[in-house]
Formats: sequence, C-alpha cells, structure tokens
Amino acid sequence: MFAALVIIVVSNSPVGGFLKFEDYIRVDSIRRHQKIATTFQLKFSLESGDVEGFGVFNIVHDMVGKSTSLEPIEGYISWEKGAFGITAGKRIVSIGTADWLNPTDVITPRDYTSLHSDLEEFRKGVEEVNVDINFSRMLFSLYLFPGFTPNRYPMKEIVLPVSPVFMVDFNPDSARLPSSEFKNTQFGLRIHGFLSNIDISATYLKIFDRDPDLSARTIGIPNNVVIFIYPEYHWTTMYGADFSATLGSWEVHGEGAYFLTSDRDGDNPGIKNPYVYVVAGGNRTFFDERVRFGIQAGFKHIYNFRDSTYFADDPIKSFLYLFARKTFYETVENTYYGTLTLGYNSQEGNWSLDGTVVYDFSNEDYFSIPKFMYSPADGVNFIAGLFLSGGKGSSPFSEMGKHVGKLAFFELKFSF
Repeated sequence: MFAALVIIVVSNSPVGGFLKFEDYIRVDSIRRHQKIATTFQLKFSLESGDVEGFGVFNIVHDMVGKSTSLEPIEGYISWEKGAFGITAGKRIVSIGTADWLNPTDVITPRDYTSLHSDLEEFRKGVEEVNVDINFSRMLFSLYLFPGFTPNRYPMKEIVLPVSPVFMVDFNPDSARLPSSEFKNTQFGLRIHGFLSNIDISATYLKIFDRDPDLSARTIGIPNNVVIFIYPEYHWTTMYGADFSATLGSWEVHGEGAYFLTSDRDGDNPGIKNPYVYVVAGGNRTFFDERVRFGIQAGFKHIYNFRDSTYFADDPIKSFLYLFARKTFYETVENTYYGTLTLGYNSQEGNWSLDGTVVYDFSNEDYFSIPKFMYSPADGVNFIAGLFLSGGKGSSPFSEMGKHVGKLAFFELKFSF
C-alpha cells in the first residue's frame, strides 16, 4: 500500500475514492449485527502518451469480525496504438448483457464471504493479459489468465455420521487449487461487433471452473470408515454469445452459454455435468425516465442428469453424488428463473427507489436487495435497504438465507 501511495504522489495521478460506513442487522429471528464496517477506497489513474494505468484498492475495518484488511480490487496498465491494444494486470472482466443473472460472465471471481448492497462489489479483479484488435465495427479480443482465483463462499466444515460404519468429513479449507504451471494457463477469445442497432458478441473460454467440484478419499480406522471430501477445481470450456438492441422504447437483451465440463458423460459423481444456461429480457422507462421497469426469464438444463440410483452399486459414490449435487445446487435437471426490476427516480434527482427480485421457480427460492438512496449533497449518499434471500428449495438463495438471514442495512458514503 505504501508503494502505491508513493507512485500516486510522484506521478501526480488523479485520485478519487470514498469513505463508507455500513451496518447490516438481522431482522428475522435473531437481532444482531452481521456486519459493521468502515471502508476507505482509493482509486487512481495514470496517463502518458499511449499508456494508461488504473488502480483501485480498499482498506476495510470490520468491527464484527474484529479485522482490518487491504483488498486490491484492480490494478492494470494499458497500451494502445491505432487498432491494436494490450492490457496487463488485475482487472474486472465483464461479459454479457443480462441483469443479475449472467450465464457468460464467468471470468471474474466473486467473493460472497462478505455482505454488500451492490452486486458489483462482490466482484474482484482477475490477473490477465488482454490483447484487442479493433476492425472498425468489430473488436477481436484474446485473453490469457496465468493464475487462478476461485469464487469464495461461506462454507463450514461438516462432520457427519452416515451410518454406524461410515463417517463423512467435508473440509472446505482443504481445497486443491490448480498449480501455477504454464500448462494451466487459461485463455479466451471474444468477437464483439455491431450490426445495425444490435450489439452482439461471441465468446470462447477454456478456464478452470470458478466453482469447485468435489473429490473424496477414504481412510479406514477401527470400526469405522471416514470419507474425506474436499473441493477441487477442474477445466471447463464455455461457448457463449450475447446481444442487446433497442426496439422502440425497449432495450432487449439476451445471453446464453454451453459449458462442457470435465465430466462429459456424467459418470463422475463429484464433477458437474455439462449444462446450458440462457437468459433473455428487456428494460424500459416511463414518465420522462423517472420510472424503470425490467423483466427477464432464464433457463438452465443439465445434460446426462443422474439420480443416486445410477451409483447404487457403490455406496461411497452414491453418497458423494448426493452431497455434491447439494453443493453444486444441481438437484433438478431443469431450472427456471425470472427477474423483475422496478425503480423510481425523484423529479429533483436527489433520491430514488430501486429493487430487483430474482425467483427460482424450480426450487421456489428468491433473492432481492430493495433499497432507498438519498443524496443530500454532491458526493454524499445515504442508502437504506433490505438484503433478502431464502425459500423452500436447495439453491444459492436459500443457502444464503440460512447463513445470514434477512437483513436491514444502512450505508453512509462520502465520495471524493
């Protein structure tokens, strides 16, 4: 951090950022603070001829967790000359056009071990080298990812006696990450273009899945067999496409992807099966853009879907399959989603209401962050809202509801 501050001062770089105070309080069965934090963000940029640089990092003091941490969010440098450009460093790479549900946006990892009122704040930059070639109305991009950063979830160790003979020990901290060898370099290709009023792109990725698969090993001890289950990360290949267009007063968009996982035939109980995931919808405004409305539909299909009877001849594989499917949230072959967005901006422009609800029809689960935002002066923002998740099924939404409950949150942010 000190070195970054020295560079900023010496280079006379433009500096911005914010100071933010947050409080998240449970409003359901338990009245307690889930998060009380102060965040100081420093953002700076460099520009010299054809070279540009950008960096963002946070200093976060969490009073509930009694910790202070330095979080580098982004830090990269770019060089551009004519139609050719190259970027290297830690960067948030965004792909796709949908809101909240993004099938193709799998490059940048997310950290769900902390709470935020904005979905973008869960995203952390990924180390990458990006080469762009601009052909008039078409942009060709090559991505190289030399390292690997997984998504982070608030998982706890589970020790579970299955029978008088079998015991299961799941330890998320024993995850096996891909090594940093050259052979594990991930890459992607993307073509992004414009056809009349349609913005369209196609993406190919060969990366390690940011979400873990599961592996198991057994150890025999007197009168018992312990099954040790641990997270492991495997290759996945994504073929994706997305578009957005304007049709009258509507902005319409869609994106979809096919993921070819490392278990092509669905025969490994601990590895996710290949699947396809698509989302489409539209947005529009009313009353001089003061009212916002958006709606989307999504669908996910798992190929070669099995049930536990497929592994009935091997009780360890059968149990690993059931445990893995709950961990992957792939307990059904087809999942149907819907999202609804409503928003209102005041005529004066100093306050607004915003809310999106995501509903999983297959698992009867939901997720939403409705909030009220008020700006009494330039650079000062107050936000109050609810962090709601849960339901009847087995999905990330219901698991998040079990972990954090229903929350009310308050934020005061001073930007500079």
